[in-house]
Amino acid sequence: MTRRNIVAIDLGASSGRVMLASWDAAQRQLALREVRRFKNKRQRRAGYDCWDLTMLEQEIRAGLAQLDEEKIVARQYPVSTPGALIWCCLMQRASRWVRRSATAMRAPNGLMEQAQHELSRSAIYARTGIQFLPFNTLYQMRALHQQQPDWQARVAHALMMPDYLHYRLTGNLNWEYTNATTTQMLNIHSGEWDRDLLAWAGVAPEWFGQPQAPGNTVGHWVNSAGVPVPVIAVATHDTASAVLATPLMQDDAALS
Repeated sequence: MTRRNIVAIDLGASSGRVMLASWDAAQRQLALREVRRFKNKRQRRAGYDCWDLTMLEQEIRAGLAQLDEEKIVARQYPVSTPGALIWCCLMQRASRWVRRSATAMRAPNGLMEQAQHELSRSAIYARTGIQFLPFNTLYQMRALHQQQPDWQARVAHALMMPDYLHYRLTGNLNWEYTNATTTQMLNIHSGEWDRDLLAWAGVAPEWFGQPQAPGNTVGHWVNSAGVPVPVIAVATHDTASAVLATPLMQDDAALS
């Protein structure tokens, strides 16, 4: 079989889309078709800008349903799951989310500076290798701990947004590595969540599982014909996917 179809889901700050990529191995040609495009509108709730998770999931499923009707997904192939740079979602026990929307960004109120003072800027960077940005998940979690501590007793898992959508499609939990590194809570030396940073943020280590390298099959989405379609986690941090797709042909090549 020379043709391979892959469904790719891309989520951005203002829009999302479901794409069909068709690779013709004989001709060595890649064709792209936009199956569905939709707006990603942030909503103001309780003083915070929030993502509408229900809407995003519905739009993704609508795109998959359209391909299902065309018998594309029924024939083959993997669903290459959402690539997005969106903050994480907290899930309750019994697999319910804590809220029906996810906060896009909390006001950190100087928490980045506080972390640098209390933990040392150099120590944090040595552990994580990530640039200091006020919207990093480390500071968002600390803000949540300070502003709404009653939530924490209800939380079973914390998932980055792409991983949450993986869960909704497959029922399986996954923590994709490239997006985990952007939280500033992952220790780049051990490849595991840094317990000292989690403690500073007021986060229970049990909320997180072992990060997995991109390319793993998270689980399966079952189409209308009852056929299980593999759902594969891409490098869900958008820059990581872009770098992976860049043809660096020499050992000394670099990106500018």
